[in-house]
Amino acid sequence: MKAFGLSGIVVAVAALCLSAQGALAGEPGKWIAAWTSPPTDVISTLATRTPPPFFATTLRSSLRLSAGGDAIRIRISNDLGAEPLVIGPVTIMLGDGQAPRELRFSGAPQATIPAGASLVSDPVEASVEPLSRVTVSIYTPGPAAGLTGHVVGQEMVWSAPGDQTAAPHLKSALPGFSRLLLTEVDVHTADPQARTVAIIGDSITEGYLSTLDAYRRWPDRLAERTAAAGGPPIGLANLGISGNRLLKDGDGLAVLNRLDRDLFVLPNVKTLIILIGINDLIYPKFDGSPMPQAEAMIEGYKSVVTRARAKGLKVIAATILPFGKSGDVNFSPEGETRRQGVNQWLRTSTDFDGLVDLDRLCRDPGDAQALKAQCDGGDGLHPSDEGYRLIGDAIPLNLLR
Repeated sequence: MKAFGLSGIVVAVAALCLSAQGALAGEPGKWIAAWTSPPTDVISTLATRTPPPFFATTLRSSLRLSAGGDAIRIRISNDLGAEPLVIGPVTIMLGDGQAPRELRFSGAPQATIPAGASLVSDPVEASVEPLSRVTVSIYTPGPAAGLTGHVVGQEMVWSAPGDQTAAPHLKSALPGFSRLLLTEVDVHTADPQARTVAIIGDSITEGYLSTLDAYRRWPDRLAERTAAAGGPPIGLANLGISGNRLLKDGDGLAVLNRLDRDLFVLPNVKTLIILIGINDLIYPKFDGSPMPQAEAMIEGYKSVVTRARAKGLKVIAATILPFGKSGDVNFSPEGETRRQGVNQWLRTSTDFDGLVDLDRLCRDPGDAQALKAQCDGGDGLHPSDEGYRLIGDAIPLNLLR
């Protein structure tokens, strides 16, 4: 991933992030990621649907921050765009009833982001509490080829004609479910021990089937627990992508191929939680690709650990949940055998700094191939709101410090 400055020169992401802190130069503390939405190709994924408008359009996202601080900034991505993208004005509303505040980019209200690049805003000094709601509005004055976004996020987004970024309420707005352009919200905190914890995974981390706009995903529950526990602020970065796999690209880049773009770019990331692998075992049944052997998946996990360790990260693993029993659409005997093999390795491996055994937490005591009723969201694969709550409660907070 590249990052772009208004001078027209492409610079490294780290350098851009430093320049975006100009208003807080010399202040103690750290930036942490309080909300994330890893890029997927919205237009290609929704090829059978009418793509969302992005010509002379205001795109508005409402979201909840996992951590609070004394300043805020955002990242807008044209990572998957085929040509430069013009944005601006861009505003942020901090809480209900507050007036939108303009965000700037190197002091300017408008910016052009090259294809394959992202842009971090200048910071806005403001007191924001953990678990508070913020609303970001982005105006796109012209069209662009391709659109970077995130297909399923369990949060409502809106599009409206014209520049309505300063309007408290949008007129003639259309609802949607695919997040567009906005990929990260960071907060600055004075606590030098503040940190980002990244959670990488698939639709189970993304929270598919959880109640829309109710923040019932398991990373949401974990954020509630870290906020209630006090101590140094922890920003939880949800890097879940529905359909994502460990080894093979498909719905988003494979985990092995997106670490640089989605994980290592995060500010002050110290810990990685990884819950991945279920789609590596399910998708071959539907797309005809070879199912990876358990040994290949284990080598994939080891590669993730090696690269994360090189960046100084702790790595916490989670076992793969059940995905059905004989006769269910997602089930195959081969996939189940390999799931059990990977899980057994995860339980006994010394490669990780910790393990959360979600298989044992969520499986049916009478049928190890199935989710127990308390966890099942209805399709035998994704947890319910209650299942996500159980997962969020199962993560030991001491592993995040």
